[in-house]
Amino acid sequence: MNRERTASTIHHFLTERKAIRNSIATSALILACLFLTGQAQAQPATAPTAEEQACYKAAQGKVAYNQAGDKNWSIGNLTKLCQNTVDANATIACFQREIQSHNSWEKGIAACQRVISSPASKRNTVTTTSETKMPGAARDIDAKNGEVWIISTNAVGNDYEIHKLAGSRWTTIGGAARRIAVDTSGNPWIVNSAGVIYRRVNAMWQPVPGPNGATAVDIAISNSNEVWIVMSDGAVARWTGSGWTTLIALNAKQVIYTPNPDQFLIVDQSGKKFVRESPTSWVAGKDTTGLAEKYIEYAVEPNSTKVGINSSISTKWGIDSSFNIWLLATTTGVPKPPIVANPSPVIPAANPSPVVPATNASPVAPRSNGTPEAERTITFKNEAGYAAKLTVVYFVTETIAGGAQVPMAKSLSTSSISLGVSKSLVIPRNTAKGMPIRVVIEGVGTTKGKVLETTVPEAFNGTLCFKAWGTVFDAKGGNCQ
Repeated sequence: MNRERTASTIHHFLTERKAIRNSIATSALILACLFLTGQAQAQPATAPTAEEQACYKAAQGKVAYNQAGDKNWSIGNLTKLCQNTVDANATIACFQREIQSHNSWEKGIAACQRVISSPASKRNTVTTTSETKMPGAARDIDAKNGEVWIISTNAVGNDYEIHKLAGSRWTTIGGAARRIAVDTSGNPWIVNSAGVIYRRVNAMWQPVPGPNGATAVDIAISNSNEVWIVMSDGAVARWTGSGWTTLIALNAKQVIYTPNPDQFLIVDQSGKKFVRESPTSWVAGKDTTGLAEKYIEYAVEPNSTKVGINSSISTKWGIDSSFNIWLLATTTGVPKPPIVANPSPVIPAANPSPVVPATNASPVAPRSNGTPEAERTITFKNEAGYAAKLTVVYFVTETIAGGAQVPMAKSLSTSSISLGVSKSLVIPRNTAKGMPIRVVIEGVGTTKGKVLETTVPEAFNGTLCFKAWGTVFDAKGGNCQ
């Protein structure tokens, strides 16, 4: 009996001792993990790249983040602007244009951020996004395959004018409507204030009867030319080619098509979004374009345009709450390393002669025949009763990480000049082929801030001249001739 009690006591002691050791070991492990976690949190962030540092230096104390001229940036906002930039100059120039346009540093930073992919599978893929304010104003917009149509803000009875983009200008098309959608052939379908649907066939508006005489309030068209409408009773209908099929009713007010993913997004009266899961059910949906929070209307062109061999540009359009029209161009480059077959070694000369720079060397590049090529310039003359400035936006093809060549936006601006003063800007000759040069004249204190916006060919030669004239109430701009 005593031996059994003694054995039991010893077993109990050893068990408790083992539990204590395990508890101590567990506590030590937890402390070690906490220590290592603290060390991991204390690790410094990734060092900024050379372009990011250049962006910081170029902005802090030199670039105003509002129209009041404040230049003392907070570190957080400066980091947001410059983080991941692949072109400091382009980022700064973009932000300055944004501030001049709308005086919102939040929108400016969002519009001008340059993003470079970091995963190993995309390490050499670089994406840049530019945002350009287009002339005119609109209430609705759609685009496919390079054909862009808008419902403008110019009233015609209870409706508004219809415009089509031609180059950099909007051309008025006969008719009037409130909503518009574009098919893959670039032809629009419209809905007017009376709820009547029309489609454009051979440059003529052809009426399309609504389902069972119902009136339409919105319309959208997919990449496969599937047409959906929202009706005044909140139901949704789909075009069959000869008539309409009514889908399960929702309390709908709007229909949006997005190409990626390929879906129709229905917005109900409360703002909730839905996508059709099956012929008999709808599920909660979401905007995948990233445009819904910033724009009241938007469109995403389904196809990207090739730029060179390894790059492409995709295009989105947006209308902000002030009815301004914005073009968002995203350039993506997937570089391929250059192939050099048996490169010949470079053998230095035995006694190379030193190169002595000329004391007054001219920056003018020589032509192929050896004669220097004259500078090309854009001159701005102010003949107006207000101060004005000229800005030129052009693109330069640059080689980015991995060897891809993509067009990067650059800009030059004169200062604000007064009546009788003229200034010239020297435009580089290495502008990207096929990318037009944009010229903008802005009046200071005028009722119409943007006096002129036009484009000139990237290959122009000699001197081009633009001028401003008129008064602060009737500001005008155009060619000097």
